Amino acid sequence: MSNNLVSLNVNPCKMCMPMGAVSALCGIKGCMSILHGSQGCATYIRRHMATHYNEPVDIASSSLTEEGTVFGGEANLLKGLRNMIDLYAPEVIGVCTTCLAETIGEDVNAIIKNFHEQNAQNSVKIINNVKIINIASPGYGGTQNEGWFIALRAILEQIEPNMTPNGKINIITPQISPADTRWLKSFLREMGVTYILLPDLSDNLDGATEKKYHRLKTGGTSLADIAAMAGAQLTIEFSEFTSEKNSPAEYLKEAYGVPFIKLPLPLGIRGMEQLLDTLTGAGAVISDETIKERGRYLDAMVDSHKHCARARAAVFGEPDFVAAIVRLCAENGILPVLAATGSISPTLREMLSRETAECAITVLDDSDFAAIEQVCIEKKANLLIGSSDGRRIAGKLDIPLIRCAFPIHDHIGGQRVRILGFEGSLNILDRAANAMIDKTETGFRGELYDRFYKAQEKNNEADKCRRFAVASTTGAIVDLHFGHADKFYIYESDETATRLVETRSVSKYCDGSAADKEDKWESVIRAVADCDAVLALRIGPTPEKRLQENGIYVITTYERVETAVNQAAQEIRDQAGQT
Repeated sequence: MSNNLVSLNVNPCKMCMPMGAVSALCGIKGCMSILHGSQGCATYIRRHMATHYNEPVDIASSSLTEEGTVFGGEANLLKGLRNMIDLYAPEVIGVCTTCLAETIGEDVNAIIKNFHEQNAQNSVKIINNVKIINIASPGYGGTQNEGWFIALRAILEQIEPNMTPNGKINIITPQISPADTRWLKSFLREMGVTYILLPDLSDNLDGATEKKYHRLKTGGTSLADIAAMAGAQLTIEFSEFTSEKNSPAEYLKEAYGVPFIKLPLPLGIRGMEQLLDTLTGAGAVISDETIKERGRYLDAMVDSHKHCARARAAVFGEPDFVAAIVRLCAENGILPVLAATGSISPTLREMLSRETAECAITVLDDSDFAAIEQVCIEKKANLLIGSSDGRRIAGKLDIPLIRCAFPIHDHIGGQRVRILGFEGSLNILDRAANAMIDKTETGFRGELYDRFYKAQEKNNEADKCRRFAVASTTGAIVDLHFGHADKFYIYESDETATRLVETRSVSKYCDGSAADKEDKWESVIRAVADCDAVLALRIGPTPEKRLQENGIYVITTYERVETAVNQAAQEIRDQAGQT
């Protein structure tokens, strides 16, 4: 958090729980989501997902209004569930609660039970067969990351398990891109691993163009596969920071005795080696292609180290992403100066502070972009790694931004971003090195100019004798409104001496008449065109702006003329020395 003395986040570095829950449900085969809350929640989430993935995203809403807020939203939700089934015929419906539904205390389980009872005798088979999952995901309950894992765990808790031993390995991921999901599936096949992936976004959020549009996505992890996770030999959960109560892996261990291991995201040498060691320990075999990819990554580390050594990286996003990228930076000579997340994660702070003690990294949790910007300035960060939400800091501070996390709104291809595996890590490494090269190539001339010539120019500018137009009734005190002046006293000052040069008559700009106002203005501009500044008691915003557009400073004051002119000369000199 920033040092504000109020309980306030300025542009939080996070998104809400329903966003994460809906995103996770997109990786379930035949699944539709409905948000139990106001319609704006669904619109907000659809907008974020559609612009990042560049895919149509359908999310239903119970559209609670003032009436539903006061008297309960059961009727809206019952109607919404029936409409979804009629229009989409889904196999699974995820009911994600929002702040509003949780605040008014909606009993969603009872509403779902009531829905099944009302439709028990319905002849439409799909109504009786659809699986409806209740997911408690109020926006104030956590971030997108918590919402993601809560949704996955809720599915496991509410379906009928298949505990028959199957020898498979469960793979549970945080929110990764469809491209990274495709890589992970291919990598596991090459290793000879039979697996169940939860969730599988690879096709549903990065689909192919087809002649016929399918309202309901056909990819994703099926309910049958999810049920079979109870009979797996091992669960690998790519998350070091998910709490016990939210962890799907911990639930599978607690409920069905499936052993689990929590691993970091497989980035860089360290992350990939941990995954390879785990899989080979479970009987997998490292493929020749993986060995080649590792070698290419090592070669790229050598190629880029001299460029990466100049980088001072600020990393922001969800905790698992931040930890993995910071480690990737550290192993490639990029100095991580800031790790920030919007989640409340003391574990991240402790882990990174311990692992990167030599880097003196600043770790922020429950953070916002105001605090991130401040640390970037203090730590002289010259590289940002995260989502497109950091673009305003990047533009303001002239820092390159590597967009590689959700959401990416201002660039195309968020669904195809690769960061996992040796090739994904190499992608980040190349982009970091190239950012430093670009910074050098585009900035070295300016740096040399500033070092050898600009200082002299500043000195010359500071020594200049300046001219001032003063609005005064008698020439003794600056006591006249700019628009009421019918003459200006022209003074010169070099800060050591001030002298009156002449008096120039002008047409009074503000005389209560609109006639010939533009001509009067032109006469005023001509009268003060050779002056560095105009001194007046008051001035309106329009003439002030027009004077500034002509390169003339505007200074308002009530002071003896000689004193005001000397102070104005010093002020202009100081400003010239700072630019």
